Amino acid sequence: MRMPSGTELLNVWERARPFPPEARAVALLSAVLPDAPPETLADLPLGRRDALLLTLRTRLLGERMEAVAACPACGERAEFSFTTADVRVPPPEADPGHPTVRAEGYEVAFRLPASADLAALRHAPDVASARRMLLARCVVEARHGEDEAGPDELPEAVVAAVAAEMSRLDPQADVRLATACPACAHTWEARFDIAAFLWTEIDAWARRTLREVHLLATAYGWSERDILSLTPWRRQVYLNMTGP
Repeated sequence: MRMPSGTELLNVWERARPFPPEARAVALLSAVLPDAPPETLADLPLGRRDALLLTLRTRLLGERMEAVAACPACGERAEFSFTTADVRVPPPEADPGHPTVRAEGYEVAFRLPASADLAALRHAPDVASARRMLLARCVVEARHGEDEAGPDELPEAVVAAVAAEMSRLDPQADVRLATACPACAHTWEARFDIAAFLWTEIDAWARRTLREVHLLATAYGWSERDILSLTPWRRQVYLNMTGP
């Protein structure tokens, strides 16, 4: 994994801003894994994708993270700190390939969901429809005894069994943080989405950086390229000298 320069990261941010979240994640990874085709990255299981995003976040901004969540019981704002290690799950020992679930007389072979699958679900009318659409994309083969079965023919118990096995085989794709409300002491598990979290951080960094470029260009007449070539520390020194 190569680290992008400030200019490269700004270019990725500008290009990917109109994209949906799953496409933004692929764009970020494409910038730091230039030898991997974007289609390959879009087809990575979500857990493998998120593990790469955690590595990228650590290298760009460090291990420490700060997050905010609204208490589901009282609505109070809860702030908490954690590290990338806290939300990194050990990867499966081997690539599961096309695992098989046997339930209710059905045998279902499937693959793990990827970013490309999430993109296809964006216009699903409800959660139940999205779940069925995801199943239809990820099921490789389904049989009931000697007969072939379509994904839409699977009973809910079989669908639930497949979903549970997907979660078991790709735990990094659904990370939860134990959280406590400082106001009412309610505890809950908050879902942590590294793709959304990292994009929010990069968006804030990009806007802050462009403001610094504007201030220094106004004060000294320097070009954006010259300003971005400065280290963050040296940029801050010059900013301090421009006045409050």
